Amino acid sequence: MALSKRTVKKIKSFDTHVSYKIDETRDLLRDARNVYSNQGRLETRFGYSRYNSTSLGGSILSSSWFKMADGTTHLIAKVGTVLYSVAASGAHTTLKTGLSTTTKHRGITINRGSKSRHFIAVEGDGLFSYDGTTVDVLGEPVPVAPSVATAAGSLTDSTYTVSLTFYASSIGYETNEGAASSQQATSSQGIAVTNIPGSATHSLIDKVRIYLTDVSNAGDPIFVTELNIGTTSYTIDEDPTSSLTPPTKNAQPQSGGGKYLTEFNGKLVYAGNTTFQNDVFFSEQYLPDAFDDNGLTQTVLYVPGNGEITGLVTGFFNDSVLDPYLVIFKKRSIHIYSEVGGEAKFVPISTEVGCVSHDTIIVKNGDIAFMSEQGWNAISNGKLFVNNQGEPESLSKDIQDIFRSSGYVYELNRAQFDSCFSVYYSTLDQYLTFVAEGSNNNFYKVYNYEFDVGGFKPYDFQVPCTSASVGENSSGDEVVYFSDNQGYFYTHSIYESRTDVDIDNNSVDIAAFALMNWTDGDDYDAKFHFREFLIRAVASSDNLTVKAFINFDMSDFVDYTYTFTDPNSGFILDVSKLDEGVFNDERTIITSRADINRVGENLLIGFYQEATDANMGIISTQLNFNKTGNRN
Repeated sequence: MALSKRTVKKIKSFDTHVSYKIDETRDLLRDARNVYSNQGRLETRFGYSRYNSTSLGGSILSSSWFKMADGTTHLIAKVGTVLYSVAASGAHTTLKTGLSTTTKHRGITINRGSKSRHFIAVEGDGLFSYDGTTVDVLGEPVPVAPSVATAAGSLTDSTYTVSLTFYASSIGYETNEGAASSQQATSSQGIAVTNIPGSATHSLIDKVRIYLTDVSNAGDPIFVTELNIGTTSYTIDEDPTSSLTPPTKNAQPQSGGGKYLTEFNGKLVYAGNTTFQNDVFFSEQYLPDAFDDNGLTQTVLYVPGNGEITGLVTGFFNDSVLDPYLVIFKKRSIHIYSEVGGEAKFVPISTEVGCVSHDTIIVKNGDIAFMSEQGWNAISNGKLFVNNQGEPESLSKDIQDIFRSSGYVYELNRAQFDSCFSVYYSTLDQYLTFVAEGSNNNFYKVYNYEFDVGGFKPYDFQVPCTSASVGENSSGDEVVYFSDNQGYFYTHSIYESRTDVDIDNNSVDIAAFALMNWTDGDDYDAKFHFREFLIRAVASSDNLTVKAFINFDMSDFVDYTYTFTDPNSGFILDVSKLDEGVFNDERTIITSRADINRVGENLLIGFYQEATDANMGIISTQLNFNKTGNRN
């Protein structure tokens, strides 16, 4: 029987992702590890290096990154009972002690003009703010009542009360008024005010304000004067002319702290209070230290549904910061709250899908992505992504088995869902989620969702990761900081070499591989002669191993070595005088080939590389094969 004409199968672009589906027919990857897509090329991921030379002395429970308006940056970590600012070398700065051993912290930065503060929730330990110098408990208790007595002056004959407030001029925050002291005065008298508190708890409190109330004439408290903190006496010797009255909605937040923070419409919003686990609390607008404690006027959302709140984030309609909406997650439900057009609206958008961990939530261009019990989902313009049947749509159904198949080789550890965490690395447009697999409680695996590709490729890291946050390096470039259980941070970005380190800081080569799907001919009842396989890749000094598997048998393979040596390597005179010997063009394409020469029902090709600072750089492939005949 004559051989059929040659058939060619090409992969022209590696802007593709992994599919764990059993009978995948698309040009997706059957599996991959430590590779990502870059403008159609399949490349080895960038590595990571240890950040801090001195250990924090224990497992890092949580981390956040804070950049102040003046450009100063802080990498903040919680280890045991202590909150630290982490130094790259030398001793770390202790920010706060006496916290609970197992609580995690979460932080957001709010800028008001030239003033920056990092607001921190440490679960049941409380809510705090950090201005780069001092950690303060959020808000301030009202001042105690001062002492009063008659003095010389010209007050209107009446009975008065004197009360005080604390004021932080740098942030415009003033407490509610404290307890008042009563004193009668005649027309020839004033009031001597003493025992004014000389200090406050909040480090930014720098003023004390005095208010006078004409009790006999049923007057309101009226502003008298403002004193520098530390001034402990003052004489009110005439009637005040101000119309300013003290605030009434600037109480401290509820005791019991919170787990989650976000900023919405100029307000600090928190949830996860130990007593009110279904409530969401709002600060006064542009006053993140001030919370209304009047049950008739305060803004508090009660979120229905089973279980406690698991996450909190702010998205934006049409990617506009003028139109924010607040998303409140429970494990199996989602509600949104908005104030667009001045009208408050609070509605559920799902009673099936929720978020398993606040730390998996990321925001990209106003849209929200998060991890649910079914996979990774997204919200855009206040709506959950759904399919044509109106059912919640995962970011990628192609790896759904890791959530649904018990005993699957890549099954996620569901008991650790609430400890999963994510970051969005915008430089490569990647949504990275750290997960634990099977019965393993350690987080070595990272699922990388590439928005340009629309799917996932997994990474393997060599250290047990415990937290992650996105920040900047000393040059102002975006990097991912992640931590381990030994007290160290690591940096991952495009500025790293393609080499990792292990838990002992020893250099480790990145084991990268990618498996194409099984290639079948048009006739299932036939065998095929798989012949030459060509690869086009970026020139490299590192070889690539190609394995050829047949007949759905991953144990039956032969391997081949492909080389991509650049024939034009080295200095070429007069090509360019710009930055000689500094930059590489990285556009030199080499074609390498080998004769597969295997006969079988179908074929699977795998690419493997593990060398110091190696990069696959695969651009496209071509497989030549022909039909040898069938059984009939």
